[in-house]
Parts: sequence; C-alpha cells; structure tokens
Amino acid sequence: MKSMKMFAALFCTAIVLAFTSCSKDDIEKDIVGTWKGISATYTETYNGETRTETMDYEDELRLIFNDDKTFKTTYNGEVDGTGTWSVKDDKLTMDFGENETETYKVNIDGNDMTLSRSESYGESSFTMVIKLKRV
Repeated sequence: MKSMKMFAALFCTAIVLAFTSCSKDDIEKDIVGTWKGISATYTETYNGETRTETMDYEDELRLIFNDDKTFKTTYNGEVDGTGTWSVKDDKLTMDFGENETETYKVNIDGNDMTLSRSESYGESSFTMVIKLKRV
C-alpha cells in the first residue's frame, strides 16, 4: 500500500519516451478530459545498481484536465492534488502550488496518453513512465 502511495506521489515525477507529432494546440485540445491510470514503471539507479518496479493502477488513479487549464488528480476516489496545467511543445507542466511544479513529456495517441519524466542527482537517477487511458 505504501508503494502504491509512493507511485501516486511520484506520478507527478516521470520521463523518457517517444516524440509526439502533435502541435501544442493539438495537445492542449486532446488532453482535456478524464484519464484513468493504467500503469507506472519506475526505474531507479543508485550506486551503480538499477531497480525497476511496475505498478498496475487498477482504476485507482484519475487525472482530470479542464478547459480552463485547471486539473485534479484522484487516488482511490480521494483528491490527491489540484492545480493548473500548461503545454509547451511536447511538455506538460502541472503546477500544484506551493513551489511544487512537475513537467512531463506527453504523448497522446487517440485514447492513450503516456507521461514520462526522469531526473538525475549526481550518480543517482530515476525514470518514470505513466500510461493512461481516456475515460
């Protein structure tokens, strides 16, 4: 359960995927709506060792993107985060307020969306890829 919460919190921390051929306007139009989480894959490298973990969301995670550039995330039916969103090129930025902003590479293909993000800290790094489906 704690691992699930970690993934939900880290949802808002992912990368590494393909290009998208959509323009900013297409992404902005296509992203509006409700998306359910399908899976998240988290890969961490620390001191030369790599660990990968995949989690199936089983309808626990929802992302709701509104026309007015606000969003809401829910986990197990409870609000997990709210804020505003914007798109520049193929990057989705979610601003949760209180200096918490996360940026993802976004790829939308029909009713499937992939968010990805990676970060490095010296010799450590992580990558997270989240797959979602339009509801």
